[in-house]
Amino acid sequence: SGVFFNIIQGNAMRLNWVSGNGARRIVVARAGAAVDALPVNGIDYAANANFELGEEISPGQRVVYDNTSNFQDVSGLQPGTEYHFRIYEYSGTGATTQYLTSSFGSGSQFTLTAPTLQASNVTFTNITGNAMTINWTIGDGESRLVLVKQGTAVDALPQNLAVYSPSSAFGSGTQLGTGNYAVYRNTGTT
Repeated sequence: SGVFFNIIQGNAMRLNWVSGNGARRIVVARAGAAVDALPVNGIDYAANANFELGEEISPGQRVVYDNTSNFQDVSGLQPGTEYHFRIYEYSGTGATTQYLTSSFGSGSQFTLTAPTLQASNVTFTNITGNAMTINWTIGDGESRLVLVKQGTAVDALPQNLAVYSPSSAFGSGTQLGTGNYAVYRNTGTT
């Protein structure tokens, strides 16, 4: 019960729940429609946290978790897609596995989509010989990535679903292409 989601990305998310009284539990995931597959007693399913690699128990319905915890990070997801989940409690192993299928935890969550409104009104303040402050008006994304290049215009584009490590010390953050460095990755305006 109590299914909720956090750490939601374009290709991954964390699923959380309150565990029942089974010895273990499996999580079945499906893209675009509610999970309706029921696990079969006596079968241990091969789970994988990567949605694309989990065992299918019905077409498109994959086992993404099999253990004792109360959360799972699920990867291998597509941006802007709704994923549905069911959590089935069970006890036993192998041929003695018994699933509780008359009740289950369930929930759904969309992965993130790309923003549609870019940051604007970029200004520079506090300019010194070796530092400056960059300011902007936010767009409609959850966060911003600021790239800086010395001497010429920034000429690299970030890739979807990639993570770039910034550093406010120019040249120390992730480099994109040649000489384009990540100096900021966060939610602010400065």
